[in-house]
Amino acid sequence: MGAFKFLPLQMGSGWLSGHVAVDEYRTWDDKPGGKNIILNSDTDSFREFSAVIDDLIAELEEVREVGRRAFAKEKRSQVRS
Repeated sequence: MGAFKFLPLQMGSGWLSGHVAVDEYRTWDDKPGGKNIILNSDTDSFREFSAVIDDLIAELEEVREVGRRAFAKEKRSQVRS
């Protein structure tokens, strides 16, 4: 499971609103960082930290594609109506 997901919401008047939601995170209330939402495990080097960022960007690109398909589907259903 990734850190992000596409969250489609049908608004009151029927239009689709797309959101990026945090799907998975960690907190360590008793540790440094406290109640901050942490999107990755510990990293001990810049190289590892940078790789985590690359992974998060890739996940967001996947969410973008899910959103693109959802909005395209919504548009097609509106054209048929």
